[in-house]
This record gives sequence, structure tokens and C-alpha cells, in this order.
Amino acid sequence: MTEKKKKIIDVALEMFSENGYKSTATNQIAKEAKVSEGLIFRHFKNKEGLLKGVLEVCERNVSKMFDPLDDLKHPKVLLKNIISLPFNTGRDNMRYCKLLNKLKWEVGGEIESIFEPIRKKTEEVFELMKYDDPKSEAETLLLILDGVISKVILNKFESKLIVHDNLIKKYEV
Repeated sequence: MTEKKKKIIDVALEMFSENGYKSTATNQIAKEAKVSEGLIFRHFKNKEGLLKGVLEVCERNVSKMFDPLDDLKHPKVLLKNIISLPFNTGRDNMRYCKLLNKLKWEVGGEIESIFEPIRKKTEEVFELMKYDDPKSEAETLLLILDGVISKVILNKFESKLIVHDNLIKKYEV
């Protein structure tokens, strides 16, 4: 990837996560990235192509957050680590989380595939732990964690340690 293409994606990521996809014009991205709008279209064809490029970078980085889970075999240890993910999201990954949180309201289903691996892994954990309805339990936990990451992104989450401890106790991990 060229330096200019990387800069365009980086600026688009920041602007989409701050202002939203629909409220960010490609000419604004070009100005901020110090490139011509034509260069954006040469690299990405259109705004949707640019979004796709941003989401590919986002997906690679989010999957790196999930990679350490692959080495964990004990279901309770794995579940504890899944629960802890949004509470321990570092500053570098926060921008990807912020973007995905913003985009879920604007483009919806286009970002679902990014979270498919964690959804499957969570469901598998509940199957191994012999829950009656592992699919529903996984969906419930992931909805809770989605709310957690939203609060973390907003930086208005004074009780996050209490919530974390409550989830750890609830699932006895």
C-alpha cells in the first residue's frame, strides 16, 4: 500500500468515526489527507470503495484483538478473556471500536462479519460449558459487551470495574 493510500484510509477512518460515514464528504477527506479527490477515486473508485478499504483495515486490526483467544482452550478461561476484551481495549484499538460503533447505525450489516469470529467462539464456549441455549446466551453476553464498549468509547463509564466483576461472578469465571 502506498503512503498516500495509507494516509487516505487513516484520515477516512478518523473522519468516519468522528462525523459518521454519511456526513463525511470525500472532498473533506482529500483536504485533510492533503491529496486530490481524484486520487481517492483512483484508489477506491467511489466513497463506498473507500469505506470498504477502511473496513478491511479495521477488520485486520480487530481480528488481532481476538487472536490471543485462539491459544486458550479451557472454556472458563476463554470466557473470562472474552468478557474482559471491551474493558481492556487499548488506545490503539479504540479508534477501530469507535468507527465500528458509529457505522453500526449507518451501514448496519456491512460490519457484522467483523464480529462473526467472536460470536462463534462465544457460542462454542457456552456449548462447552453445557448451557441450555448457548446461542441465546452468547447473543445476550455480546449485547452486554456491545453496551460496555459504547460506554468505554464515550469515556463515561465510572462503574466499569463493578460491571466487569459482576459479569465474572455471573458466569462463574
